Amino acid sequence: LARACILCQEWSTGVDWVSFWYKIKKSNHGMRIIHHFSLIIYYELGYWELLESQVKASYKALKKHQKFGELEKKLLSFFKRILMVKNSPEAEVAQVALLEEQLLIISKNEHENEAFEFFRFQEWSKQRRSRLR
Repeated sequence: LARACILCQEWSTGVDWVSFWYKIKKSNHGMRIIHHFSLIIYYELGYWELLESQVKASYKALKKHQKFGELEKKLLSFFKRILMVKNSPEAEVAQVALLEEQLLIISKNEHENEAFEFFRFQEWSKQRRSRLR
């Protein structure tokens, strides 16, 4: 449901679903994608303090559970850079464009592209960039 909220740009409802998942999680299944969704939703809402906290929490959790691949590295790096340029629309557009390039490369790697079957990261980044212009 968090994915649907992202696709429909229902960010506040997405926060509720992500929070619900964290509250009831019983296993590590889906952990990678829910961390991705949390980062995206907090970014879209401009919840900078939550985004900063989520970047740190995601890094720690994904490393601990050995779910830290190229996609996670690039996403976390992107969100760290966004936190540094959040008040510069031009710099933010450039960072989103860079992320799009990186996502394209990762999506072609058969060992890294599993998450792309569940969520179209490139589509989201293109939509985000178009909203920034």
